[in-house]
Amino acid sequence: MMRGFAIAEGVETLGGLAVTANNTPGSLGVSVGVGGAMVKGDSSSAQGFYHCYNTASASVDITAADATYARKDRIVLRVKDSVYDAGNDDQWEIAAVAGTPAASPAAPALPDSAISLAIIT
Repeated sequence: MMRGFAIAEGVETLGGLAVTANNTPGSLGVSVGVGGAMVKGDSSSAQGFYHCYNTASASVDITAADATYARKDRIVLRVKDSVYDAGNDDQWEIAAVAGTPAASPAAPALPDSAISLAIIT
C-alpha cells in the first residue's frame, strides 16, 4: 500500500546545518555544518520544493560591523532557479544577509526561496 507524505520546509535533522562562529582570531564569519534541508520556491506559485544537502562545512563571511550601531545578520540557505528567478543560476547557496545598523536592530527580511539557519548579533 502506498501512503502519502507531506513535504515541509526546513532543516531535515536536529543539529543539521549547525551554524558556529569561526575559531580563527580576527575572522568575521561563521561555519555551517553538514546537513540537508527542504526549501520551498517562493518566486512563483508554480514552484515546488528543493532538496539541498551540504556535504562539508561551509564558511560564510560576515561584513564588518558599524562603528556606532549594532546590527543583526541572517544566515540563510537560498535556492536560485533560472526558470523562476532573474539570472542564469540553477544552484543553492548558504549566505549572509546583512541587516541595517540601528540603536535597536532588527533581523533582515528572509529572501524569497530561502530558509533561515541563524540570526547573528
